Amino acid sequence: MAWVCASCNNLVDNHLPSCNACGLARSDGGGPGFAAGESAADWRDLAMEGHLRAIAFWYRFSAVLCVPAAAGLMIFGGSLEGSSGLGAMAGTLLMVVGVIVLCCAVGSYLLGHFLARYANGARITAGVFTSIGLGMNVLSACGGAALMSAGHRGYDVGSGVGNLFGSLISIGMSLALLWAFFSKRSAHLCTPQYRELVAKSPQLKPRTWTSPFFLVPLILIIIFVVIGGAAIALVASRAAHF
Repeated sequence: MAWVCASCNNLVDNHLPSCNACGLARSDGGGPGFAAGESAADWRDLAMEGHLRAIAFWYRFSAVLCVPAAAGLMIFGGSLEGSSGLGAMAGTLLMVVGVIVLCCAVGSYLLGHFLARYANGARITAGVFTSIGLGMNVLSACGGAALMSAGHRGYDVGSGVGNLFGSLISIGMSLALLWAFFSKRSAHLCTPQYRELVAKSPQLKPRTWTSPFFLVPLILIIIFVVIGGAAIALVASRAAHF
């Protein structure tokens, strides 16, 4: 158990009579772990909890989607292994890719599982992966911009603009995720003291479904599905006329 300093909001071990950060003496008037007139709602950062849990949801959601894809690759690859020559090589390659996708899915689900429980290791691991992804997106955006500005022969400007726009969106999302993972607020959440305090107030629910980290990916997925569905319908209608 721990208590929250009313002056600097530092989490202090329960056996300490004063805050080890600012020296303010503990006031027990509000009950165990709280100052006079305070409650758990006064110090739990429900908004930041919602951000982390929303990100964790998408980690687990993407993992669930990858499992059937991995199974399909392995099943199809296994069906080709009885072939000869290039067919057998393709089957082996698909099997390997399926296993890699399955391992990534398991890792993504575990990362989301522990991130939703405010594990500090999961927060740092997700931040490292996000940093790597940010670097790759920056390189992709810079390369695409360089090709567009140089007027490279055979380069499709329309596709280049679309790829650049997608890279910029990914960069913006990566920067937002880095803030979520490495801010002082998330570091504050991912401590044993805070997790213990969360366990003491289960009636308080984080704002997961109203977090931008849930709503923005959901909106982008809906837009992608609508555009993709419209494109498929257009191709199908044109094919029907031939």
